[in-house]
Amino acid sequence: MPRKTISFTDKQDEFIQARIASGDYTSESEYLRDLVRRDQESDRHSLIH
Repeated sequence: MPRKTISFTDKQDEFIQARIASGDYTSESEYLRDLVRRDQESDRHSLIH
């Protein structure tokens, strides 16, 4: 699996950490992969309609 290095503002990082702490996600990677999947689904959906 390819690795990426990305930067976030402090506020964005706090938000991501809060999502993990709430139990919605188990890691930063899981959260970011879910965001990409949702964007891909949204893009496919908009192409169909």
